[in-house]
Amino acid sequence: MQPTKVSLVRIVTDFYARVLASPALAPFFDGVAMETLIKHQTAFINAIGGSVADFGDEHLARVHAQLAITASDFDELVHLLSETLEWHSFPPENSRTIVAQFEQRRDLIVTG
Repeated sequence: MQPTKVSLVRIVTDFYARVLASPALAPFFDGVAMETLIKHQTAFINAIGGSVADFGDEHLARVHAQLAITASDFDELVHLLSETLEWHSFPPENSRTIVAQFEQRRDLIVTG
């Protein structure tokens, strides 16, 4: 069962609530327009369900370049994403696909 657009927004909103509750990850989001980020992330995850050849990898690398995100930070983010998807009963095969898409972009985000 595919989530509806509304349920996907709820999942992404919950994910970012968990991220913002993380002492390690919250500082990366100081000053970030979360509503815009949630819309962007919802669109990204929705695109994964279809075909996602390139979802702005150059932009993704550029906006994360100065943040000094470590592998450990990225691992926590992926863990929170997996946990959130599971909590919302997201289909496991879709969760694996989404996590794999995040992992494929690890080198664009991890800079520290």
